[in-house]
Parts: sequence; structure tokens; C-alpha cells
Amino acid sequence: MSYCIEWLLTETDKNQYISNQLFQLKSEIDRLDRTWVHSNLVEGYLNDALTSLEKEAYSNDLPVQNNPLHERRIEKYTTWIEVFRLINYQYGRYSSLRCSYSEGLYSALCDLAVRYGNISPDSEIAVLGCGPGRTVADLAIHYPDNIVWGLDYSYLALKMAEKFLVSKDGLYDIPIRDTGAAGDISSTYSIASFGLDNVKLGLFDIVKPHNKKYDLIVCSNTINLMPDHEHAMDTITSMLNEGGVVVYADLAGWRLDRSAPQRVLNSMNSIIESFEKRGFRTLEYFKGGPYIEFELENRTEYMEYFYVGIK
Repeated sequence: MSYCIEWLLTETDKNQYISNQLFQLKSEIDRLDRTWVHSNLVEGYLNDALTSLEKEAYSNDLPVQNNPLHERRIEKYTTWIEVFRLINYQYGRYSSLRCSYSEGLYSALCDLAVRYGNISPDSEIAVLGCGPGRTVADLAIHYPDNIVWGLDYSYLALKMAEKFLVSKDGLYDIPIRDTGAAGDISSTYSIASFGLDNVKLGLFDIVKPHNKKYDLIVCSNTINLMPDHEHAMDTITSMLNEGGVVVYADLAGWRLDRSAPQRVLNSMNSIIESFEKRGFRTLEYFKGGPYIEFELENRTEYMEYFYVGIK
């Protein structure tokens, strides 16, 4: 499979990122338990990402070192356990499991994007914080003649998105967390690739300037992770063309021990006010289902808040 993840970072940020990720991926491989039945499967995915990054590193003569990437704890979202958790969360419906506790979120995002997005033949769409790419798949299938960008800050997540979204006739096995024993991953499930031709993937930092413009932006469960909600909202606003639509969903009111800039969007009213003060006209908003991944988890702890606005 020949495909290229585009780098939407400055050269300095790119070099720092690659250096850190080389260290991270090598460490992930070294920490694998070789007696674990799925260690070779996971190592294959990690080595695939490592090989791609090494090509970038050698072309820039980069050292391999553990430099802090950002003030947020992005390391969590670059580990294979977290990325594979997100795969299960996003693709459960399309996997051999045929079980998804998150379908309310993803179906709502696609429905809102299709209902309110004013998409013309030359429109481009972006999914910010796409992770392994479920929403990218939904929109690329619905808009086969438009380019849909999946943008994220986790290279490993984008490499997995590449497999699911772009490859032809692929079938990928993923280890699944056993909810009966914390940390135990004892079985696998499979996901068939979509083979989409209208998908582009980009390594992107939502708190850094980005010059490309889009006509529809979808962003879910991303801003609450940012060190500064206002800064991230400014970036989203700057990336949207006039007349463009944003479909936003996130968790509000959780982790109240965080610093003040990380708790700006902590209610429905604060989300609406944040968009409207940036020139958006509100089209729809509502509270949706709770954030859950597994049957045994608390179904009411975190609530999804949805917002749609036009710039």
C-alpha cells in the first residue's frame, strides 16, 4: 500500500515530533511481553509506523530522543493501548464484534454534517482529532466526490486510519481489552478496510496555526483534551471558510481539577457562547447520550454535548 501522511506542522515542530515519536515507538516495542500471544501482531503495527517515521528522520538527520511534545499529555494518545482502545470505540459497528456502545455519537455526527453541511463539488471537509478515522470514513462514503481530511496529532492513530480507510481489500486483526480483567487483552477482532479514494490524512496540532481552509469541520471529543480551550477554538474558527459549518461534540463538566483554561467549555451555554462570540450563528444544539465504551462502564458519568454552527 503506497500512501503518504501529510505533515501539517512547521519544520521545527515536525523534527521535534518525529524525534520524540521514534523514541516512543521504540520504547513501546521494547516493553512488549514476548510471551503474550498477540505480541507479534502489535509489534507489526508498531514497526510499520516506526519504519515510516525512520524514513522521515533519516532525510532530516534527526536524533532519537525523548523531548516533551507539548504541554498536554499527548503521550497517552500515542501508545498502542490507547490507539487500539479508540479503534474499538470507533469501529465496533463495522468490526467482527458487531457491537458498538458509541454508535449514538458517530451516527449523530454524520447526520448533523449531512443535514447542515452546504457541500459543493469543490468543497473540502476536515475531521479534527480524527483518531483512527471512523468519522472520516462516514463522511467520505457519503461524499464520494469530495476530499475528506482526517487530522490528528497521533501518528500511530493516523497509520491505523490509513489501513482502515485507504487500503484495498484489507482485513486487520486488533487485540481487544477483556473487560473482565483489567489490563488483560486475550482475544482479537477484525476490521475490513473501506478502500476509499477520497481520503487524505494529516499530522496536525490543533493549538498551532494552520492556513488551510475547509467548508465543513467536524470535531468530537478533542477540545476537552487541550491545554487551552480558547486557543483551540480560535484555530477551528480560522480553518473554516465564511459560510462554512462546524459540527462539534464533546464532554462537558468533567475533570474539574484541571486548570481554568482547560475548563472553559464546561456546559452547553459555554459552548454556544464560545462559538457565537467568534461570529458563528447557532443552527442546533442538544445533549446526547453518555460516553461509554464497554458494557460494564458507568453509562452516565460523562455526557456528550452537540453543537452545530455556521460561520
